[in-house]
Amino acid sequence: MESVRRLFHGKGIINGDGELMIHDCIYSENGVIVDIGFKEDMFLRYKDVPVDSYSGYIYPGFIDCHIHLTGTAVDMLSVDCRKVATMPDLFELIFERIASSPSSALIYCSYFDPDSYLEKGYPTLDLLDTLFPNNPVFISHIECHGGVVNTKFKEICIHPMDDIDGLIVGEYNSKARQFVFNMLGDEYKLKGLKMAEEEAIRQGVTTIHAMEGGQLFSDNDVELILNNIDKFSVDLVVYHQTLDVEVVKERGLKQMGGCVLIDGSSGVYTAALTEPYRLQPDKKGLLYFDKSQIENLVLNAQEQKIQVALHCCGDRGLDFLMDCFEEVNKKDPISSFRHRIEHFEIPRPDQIKRCKELGVVLSMQPSFDYFWGGPAGDYFYTLGERWLWTNPIGKVIEEGIIVGGGSDSGVTPISPLLGIHSAVNHNNPHMRIKPGQGIKMYTKNAAYLTFDEGIKGDIKKGMRTNLTILKENILELEKSSIKDVNVLDTIVAGKKLFNEIRHKTTFMGDNKM
Repeated sequence: MESVRRLFHGKGIINGDGELMIHDCIYSENGVIVDIGFKEDMFLRYKDVPVDSYSGYIYPGFIDCHIHLTGTAVDMLSVDCRKVATMPDLFELIFERIASSPSSALIYCSYFDPDSYLEKGYPTLDLLDTLFPNNPVFISHIECHGGVVNTKFKEICIHPMDDIDGLIVGEYNSKARQFVFNMLGDEYKLKGLKMAEEEAIRQGVTTIHAMEGGQLFSDNDVELILNNIDKFSVDLVVYHQTLDVEVVKERGLKQMGGCVLIDGSSGVYTAALTEPYRLQPDKKGLLYFDKSQIENLVLNAQEQKIQVALHCCGDRGLDFLMDCFEEVNKKDPISSFRHRIEHFEIPRPDQIKRCKELGVVLSMQPSFDYFWGGPAGDYFYTLGERWLWTNPIGKVIEEGIIVGGGSDSGVTPISPLLGIHSAVNHNNPHMRIKPGQGIKMYTKNAAYLTFDEGIKGDIKKGMRTNLTILKENILELEKSSIKDVNVLDTIVAGKKLFNEIRHKTTFMGDNKM
């Protein structure tokens, strides 16, 4: 087979440590970086090789460490609650979807954030029943940890919901979401998966850590993605969100978990806290497992050489999880497995030090702060002054912990640039990081989280030619403009992907950015 050779040249190259290199040109052969040098020398040395010259800068291909890929796919095909800001307008969107759907079709609505609506609340069961008596309706909270349904949905849901007449959280929410995702067909999901991948490419993402199945989705999604993995242009690392180590082993996966939920989310008051919620003094959130369950999960996974990723947001949840890690560590040292804590959203300072001592790594979502941080944001509304320690990326990096960046899409948009921007411009100045550190979160550190640091996440000879081309050098750019930088190309294994989707409709065009 004839080798695939290409030169990539830009104004400069920025490596996985977030540093400007002295060179400006890369030679790739068969999807691997073979040489790096100066344009003048490289053009002569490889004079018969096709050249792509960009009026921008070459970065290691961005990696999103936490995307619910099938969840994002379904959300993209659902009623998008972000498009409007009042209940009447939302109901109009639902009426429009009913009119274009088969009779009695399920109407699933995604991205509902009550605090972004004029009414600052949820539609009631009685109101939904009055407006939509013939169609099952499920309006999912933007964080996926809660929602509201009508009676028609309760009637068709195979899981009993008789005593529910308002916001569903915890086990009720999990069962309702599993019901929805299980009833959707593969063809429908594959259509959305294609759209989700195109959005990732548009945002410069070359590798996705795909969090699939489990408590909030459908285990069928794992099989769907693995059976179709060759159809994806970006690299996928699949995390099965299950407690069943044997199933993960049988599928040949070296990692598991993701949103295996230790606790919930602060937006619906289920993230487990040591102190009550600010305006809900009777609530401290939920823990979903016994310690023995998590300890056995981690021990069993380690026996099979499998990494575990676990969702944990609140400080009480983090105490619980790190107690479990410490117990496992006494029996079988954990540091070499690079077990992941997903989110690490509302920790205390002492818990950062515990993470460092345990040798766990973190997968965090800086854009949570962009959307919900600050003295007037949702975090203050639910947590009070504790918002100052939400998403403390600066302190985590200062402590020397490896942290990778992600979006948690569809909770926030797929956009490493928004993530870097959010970390650099954190609402609490003490939690901010430098642009180079932000780049490292989405490249070198992100690759480390999946043991891929020798393959991707940097620009070195012998590494996979995964590259993201940006219009600007964000190391020198005005910090407030990082999120607005244009992606010029997305390259995976030496193949240019961006032109194929450049002119298609953008999914995230209506978000808060």
